[in-house]
Amino acid sequence: MIGINDVEETNIRYLFLKVLERALSDFKNGSANQKQEVVEWLGTDDFNEVCALADLLPEKVIKTFYREN
Repeated sequence: MIGINDVEETNIRYLFLKVLERALSDFKNGSANQKQEVVEWLGTDDFNEVCALADLLPEKVIKTFYREN
């Protein structure tokens, strides 16, 4: 049976996956200013924390951003 902590962890992971999804969208389709903001965010402590909460490796996320561009 799924416990409340499992549900909370899933919800947290989903939330931060959406944060990364939005950043990728801004990176690919946003204005020049939005793209620059994403580039400046990549690799920061905040970015690394978002990746950790999404249960992803920051290095792989960064590679995905540049591969998708």
